[in-house]
Amino acid sequence: MKTRLLFLCLLTVLLLSGMARQPGAAQMPNPIPFSAVKVSFYPEFNHPTMLVIYEIMLDEDVPLPAELMVQVPLNVQSLEVYNRTKNGDLSLINYEVSETGQWQDLQISSTSREVRLEYYDLNLIKEDNRRLFDYHWLSIHPVDSLSFTIRQPFSASSIQSEPPMDETFIGQDNSEYHTKELGAVQPGELKTLTIRYTRDVSDLASTALKIEPAGEIDENTPGRSASPMSVVWWLVAGAVALLLIVGLYYYWFQTNIAKQPERTVQGVGILNLEKQVIFCHECGMRSRPEDSYCSNCGTELRRPTQFTKTPRN
Repeated sequence: MKTRLLFLCLLTVLLLSGMARQPGAAQMPNPIPFSAVKVSFYPEFNHPTMLVIYEIMLDEDVPLPAELMVQVPLNVQSLEVYNRTKNGDLSLINYEVSETGQWQDLQISSTSREVRLEYYDLNLIKEDNRRLFDYHWLSIHPVDSLSFTIRQPFSASSIQSEPPMDETFIGQDNSEYHTKELGAVQPGELKTLTIRYTRDVSDLASTALKIEPAGEIDENTPGRSASPMSVVWWLVAGAVALLLIVGLYYYWFQTNIAKQPERTVQGVGILNLEKQVIFCHECGMRSRPEDSYCSNCGTELRRPTQFTKTPRN
């Protein structure tokens, strides 16, 4: 009984000591130092949350591949890790994840000296037009230079941070950026950042960015729409062609129909009056074209007279 009690006490001590250790310390006794880490924050950029991007730089004397461990919050989405190649391209790399309390430990094997990590943090608090976001930096790696950068959201005002930002500049996308240099950070040292701002609209910042062509546009560019003036000229040409067609039809109608001397009355053409079939007005007997008198009753036949057009005033 005493042996079992002693074993349970020893096991409890070991568990408590293991929980007290810093995340990842057992796996990485000698963490590689980071020469520089830039953490960028994009509030409501292309997602209604907070886009967070890490840019981690390693010293030139660090052997590759380098085994790294980066801590990120537990409640994140679309977590991706990249290596930046020598020509500047990003190459997606795999990583292993282990959870420790409110943190995720990412075990990364980097083949380059620049690692990019990005995710969406769901902890952006929205209350009417007010926004609040809290960020915590914690790492087992020492950092020679840690910096924060905040991109001011589209149509946002009264943006504030704690600690306050040092500098403000306009980026290539004509957006306002705020930066803060925190200097060297020791392993296990906690750094925090609180961002506050107000925003009256719910549009994402990416929808307000200026769209620019990927290459030069000329008359040979596929899918290029016509210029407004060319559309106007095409409309004018179509209207002229339509007027010509209407004028030609009117001329043909006047020449061949309106001025034609022959007429048609109720489907019977009056062309040669002497050859028209005549019916006797007394007995209704049909006569021959050359008859002057009805062959049945002898009544003198009535010949139709020439149709004349009454002139208009």
